[in-house]
Amino acid sequence: MRALMVGIGVLLVVSVTNAAETNPLDDLTASVNNDAASLVALGDLQVAAMRLDAAKRTYKKALRLDRKSGEAQFGLARIQMAKDQFKTAKRACLKIERKFKKKSVGDVCSGQFWLGNGRSARAVEAFDKALQKGDVARGKTGMGDALRIQGKYKEAIATYDEAIAAGAGYLALLGRGLTYEMMGNKSDALKALKKAVDSQPASCLAHYHYGRLQTPGETGIRHLKTALAMRPKWTEASIALGDVYLTMGNAAGAAEAFQNATLGKTARGAAFYGLGRSLHLLGRTKEAAAALKQAIDLIPNYADAYLLVADIQYAAGDEPAAVDALEKARAAAPGDVSVYLHSGEMLFKLGRHTNARSFLGQAISMNPELSKAHALLGQIACDRRLYDAGRTHFQKALDGDLVGVDAKKIRSQQGACKPKK
Repeated sequence: MRALMVGIGVLLVVSVTNAAETNPLDDLTASVNNDAASLVALGDLQVAAMRLDAAKRTYKKALRLDRKSGEAQFGLARIQMAKDQFKTAKRACLKIERKFKKKSVGDVCSGQFWLGNGRSARAVEAFDKALQKGDVARGKTGMGDALRIQGKYKEAIATYDEAIAAGAGYLALLGRGLTYEMMGNKSDALKALKKAVDSQPASCLAHYHYGRLQTPGETGIRHLKTALAMRPKWTEASIALGDVYLTMGNAAGAAEAFQNATLGKTARGAAFYGLGRSLHLLGRTKEAAAALKQAIDLIPNYADAYLLVADIQYAAGDEPAAVDALEKARAAAPGDVSVYLHSGEMLFKLGRHTNARSFLGQAISMNPELSKAHALLGQIACDRRLYDAGRTHFQKALDGDLVGVDAKKIRSQQGACKPKK
């Protein structure tokens, strides 16, 4: 990667490409009713959007209006959970439980604490206490979340349905949608997530999950942008937006989204890899290589990043660096068939047919349906005058997955794979 490894610096000029037209959370903040319950609901949405300072002000305003508001105190505990201050949050929830023994708020607080700590069984116990106190909506929603985490998807769906029937809001719909997604039922997942968005347009979580699950297109982009308008430094949402743009062939939009994803407090290798892919498509090779270096620094075994580095070095005419990157990709992911296929294809282009045969053969041993591997092996065999073997590989290519190949071209090659008169 030597000469191509330059500093990224400021890669892109910030523009309004990824900005949403409206911000539902700001609209709600400006119009919220001046009562404790409405303010607590707003604070909860602000916490989800990681607007923690704003949420703290909102909850404290609710407490000034109602000093006995356990819900506002629960809200302050939510902030501590969002900051990963779980010991402090646990003490706060226990304090709320003792202070409001006849109400469910402390139990729901404790349930959320246990969910955040990955203790779903303890969370169920807490939510069951909320149910015993008559809080079916939140108790069942929390139980649904716990069941989803445990992988008990059918039970989770039934529990969310009970929560919704009891008047639960968008969080139950959101959980229901995520559960359907985990079950592989995208259609019902989208329906539930759309209802979550409609139920609470100021939920960045609802917009994010609905947007990322959409078939790549303007609807998904719009909802992801809305989520980012409410939570601008949301790494996962920016990566999802970048992926959608890449799928749609908009490399410039993808580069901007991935660049935004690299600006958060916690750097993500996927963000730098996506940025590298986008910049490579834009022809900004040196910047792409620099982004990929940062991806690899964060994730040393990032096979896909090494493969793209190999492509960049190959295009730059640096054969040793390209081959070195391929070796690192194979070392990082020795069980990934795409790594062997990529290696075989590049070595074929470099004229290293013996090595190419080895890697293409390894790829086929992992997936016999790889048409591209068979087509390349067919070309190598025919070049070596092994015509029967060549035609056999071409036929296997035609019978395979046909991914990345032109069937018409393969038939032509198959017909030409014979001794010249």
